Amino acid sequence: MNDVLAQVATSTETSKNAGNAILYETVLTIMNVESENSLRVLAVNILGRFLLNNDKNIRFIGLLTLVKTVHKDMTAVQRHRITILECLSDGDPSIQRCAMELSFTLINTQNIEMVVRELLRYLESTDAEMKALCSSKIVLAAETYSPSIRWHLDVLLRILTIAGNNIRDDVISSTIQLISNSPQHEQRFITDKMWEAIMNMNQLENRQPLVQVAVWTIGEYGESGGFDEFELIEHYRQLLWAPQLSITTKQYILVSLAKISVRIDGCTPEIQNIINAFRVHMNIDLQQRANEFSQLFTNYKHLRTSLLEKMPKLKLSELTTSEYNADFASGESSEVEQQQQEEPVPAPEPSNQDILLDLLGDCFSSDGNGNNALAVVPVTQPAAPQSYLQTSFNQTGLSTMNNYNNNGPMAPGTDSFLDLLGLAAANQTQPSQQQTINYTPATIPAIEVYHKDDIHIRFLVHPQQTTVHDREAPSTTPARITVQTTNGSQATIEKFLFQAAVPKAFVLTLREPSGTVMPPGGTIMQDLLIARQTGQSGGAAGGLRMKVRFSYEVENYSMMEQIDVNEFPSGFLR
Repeated sequence: MNDVLAQVATSTETSKNAGNAILYETVLTIMNVESENSLRVLAVNILGRFLLNNDKNIRFIGLLTLVKTVHKDMTAVQRHRITILECLSDGDPSIQRCAMELSFTLINTQNIEMVVRELLRYLESTDAEMKALCSSKIVLAAETYSPSIRWHLDVLLRILTIAGNNIRDDVISSTIQLISNSPQHEQRFITDKMWEAIMNMNQLENRQPLVQVAVWTIGEYGESGGFDEFELIEHYRQLLWAPQLSITTKQYILVSLAKISVRIDGCTPEIQNIINAFRVHMNIDLQQRANEFSQLFTNYKHLRTSLLEKMPKLKLSELTTSEYNADFASGESSEVEQQQQEEPVPAPEPSNQDILLDLLGDCFSSDGNGNNALAVVPVTQPAAPQSYLQTSFNQTGLSTMNNYNNNGPMAPGTDSFLDLLGLAAANQTQPSQQQTINYTPATIPAIEVYHKDDIHIRFLVHPQQTTVHDREAPSTTPARITVQTTNGSQATIEKFLFQAAVPKAFVLTLREPSGTVMPPGGTIMQDLLIARQTGQSGGAAGGLRMKVRFSYEVENYSMMEQIDVNEFPSGFLR
């Protein structure tokens, strides 16, 4: 079959649409059968020639097919990266959108600067709806593959400037989060850049997210900025009285103004006058803020400095540069770290920056035809008493065991209920405190990972087969977690891809999912096998933490979410 496909692909005339149709079907056949690597490269090259065709329909078909088959041979598609990026400037919006989706798929640490540069150019000319989608995807790509903090800050500033009011809230929070965790010299750099942006840019009412991030940055790090304080206060006055700015933006400005009073000396009276003017504002929230801040200048001035001090560093959730990638070092760096650990050093305190910060690449395997089987599981609602118990006892690690358990039957109801109430300890020979600390499989709850936008993801944690001796030592036996993803919407979800990563102290194996398509009410199940590395103790390596990313398509829209899962049961894999 490979010989026949190769002969058809190389000898078909492409001067007419009939020949292009034959080549298109040939490419689909090559990508969906067990073909040789060289044949897949030939198929990708045919699609690359489609992108150079003068017919926009053929260009669209080529891009759409590359989007569907890019995971089959990423290296071959990367060779056509320049041609794909040129399609971002095509006059057809459909071709632009396909090129944008394919461009994000091709991003890696080597080409991110070039690809993001072209995507920012596309962002300048696209419509409002695509600006929101494209800007969020650029932010996610920058967090994942950013070569440096300076470059990352520049990209976020350009997104805020170009996309204006069309960006989503996650761009604002990601920018503030990055600035909060940047070194001091980078904070000084971005403070000056933000000040220049709001001073020299017209139509700020169309870029209110930029104003919000800028005033937050100046309020936190204003003492390091190279600007005149009286010019700053006057510009803030103009912004506060601008009728085009929203109430949310003015809330940012008012809080920033109060913080500047303790960052910059000599301008306190002017700031107090501006704040007092808002004590009679028509908006109740601005009026309340102004009255509270006014008290800090009069009756409670001794508390103003402490109440308006800098915010602590915000929790890192998605930064993935090498600077914050301590849990995912390569083999060589791990050896160096082991040599350094031989020297006696004080144990550092746990830090949010040590959280796993890198996602694995292609985590799934498929059959010979590249297909996955679809399993549709009816959505079941748990009984009210069980739901109440799970909600009430999850925080303490005490909960009934989930019914989704293939390892054995549940414990008797009477004993489980006594365990939940803490009454079973009286029948044990060990102290009650010891019973609380020891790992008990029957008390592991199901974990609610994500419930938003009609997507519901749960971790069904299966009990480990342990002995009394195993409970006193760190567990090296694999534990099984079943990922249950349910589609609660009325639309079909396609191309669902679940990815996960854990710290280097653990080994994670992802089993093949039950499918990639979820009809309304459908469910996809996938097993994760997790074990602790040999020689890694629970006290030194810490408990299990996981970073989860999943993507899917619904009604021709591509969506991606990335979250942290840290609330595993206290005794799990210790």
